[in-house]
Amino acid sequence: MALAVCETIIDEQGKELLDHGTALFPAACYYDNLALEEVPWHWHEELEAVVVTEGRAIVAAGTEKYVVTEGNGFFY
Repeated sequence: MALAVCETIIDEQGKELLDHGTALFPAACYYDNLALEEVPWHWHEELEAVVVTEGRAIVAAGTEKYVVTEGNGFFY
């Protein structure tokens, strides 16, 4: 799939409702500028990988918060 801005759509429990990719290729790549718009807290069953290309991002996992700096990433 092409690189695109991700629109995170969630239900009342915070579960992400958006399907990523297709049945033949169940993966997608996105670009989000967190300086312009935050990604809301959400959860899903799929693996997610993130790379910070500029600045830093604060990532919350459970009750923990982590600062991820430029050039670093994480997956969960």
